[in-house]
Amino acid sequence: MRMYTIGELATVSGIPSTTLRYYDSEGILQPEIRNSANGYRYYSEKQLLQAEMIKELKGLGIKIQDIRLILQKENNEYMIHALELRMREMQKESMRLSNQLVAIDYALQRLQNTNKLQKEKTRESEQSKQSDPARNAERNTELKAYQVELYTMPEMWVLATRYISYIAVDNVFTDRVLELQNLREQYELFSKGPAVGIFHDGYSAQFTNEYGDLELCLPIVMGTDAAIEHSEIKHLDSCLCAATIHIGHYKFAYRAYLNLLEWIENSEYRITGPAMEIYEVDPRFSTNINEYLTRICFPIELKE
Repeated sequence: MRMYTIGELATVSGIPSTTLRYYDSEGILQPEIRNSANGYRYYSEKQLLQAEMIKELKGLGIKIQDIRLILQKENNEYMIHALELRMREMQKESMRLSNQLVAIDYALQRLQNTNKLQKEKTRESEQSKQSDPARNAERNTELKAYQVELYTMPEMWVLATRYISYIAVDNVFTDRVLELQNLREQYELFSKGPAVGIFHDGYSAQFTNEYGDLELCLPIVMGTDAAIEHSEIKHLDSCLCAATIHIGHYKFAYRAYLNLLEWIENSEYRITGPAMEIYEVDPRFSTNINEYLTRICFPIELKE
């Protein structure tokens, strides 16, 4: 019967000698003969075949402790079990990576779009200053800076919390955002867009009060229905909104609200729900306060 030294087995199998020694110490692939005088290891033809099996199973990602049991039991029942387990693990990981890819794509698109919008707003502001130097500068700047548009809020699944908390505009809700991020990690979810703040005590509360009823939502990628079991996950329906863009710190957004309310008052629409802020660019994506970009919205419908 042909026997192989550890070096020969390493050459034939492609498994390094150091790894073969590790397999020996762990009881995974032990030499059939061990020379007590010189410590030489000798492996049989059967163990060469086992080495081939080990390489194949390792390549499939089977854990080393499972490989040990497969070799010990010498039947394919446990191998089937190990392969089924590995397949489920890989399917779960594949779903996780797929959801992460979606989240990255949304984040990239969001930053590209907001960067383009910021440049357009800057260009409009500069053109406005040059076109009519004799105008009422303050009033005209407000109107130019806060142009109103009809915006359709898309339907979305969100991770949301709602309770009385600190809402004053000098605070950027960092603790509330971190709370949602921690829940997102706990539930193994991924973001799918900017955070949304819903002010159930009215928009002005954040400018006049320290505390108020704030609902903070983080859009998420819904890979499976299983995630719906968590109480913090809810579905937001699509709605038509009157919206304007505010660039900069939140504490300077009051004029944006006034301009938006004036537009709605003079339009054919009426407000149907609480004010919402969509934080297109927030502290999660910029360290520069002047780059914060917030879409301020009121849900609306046509007047009867």
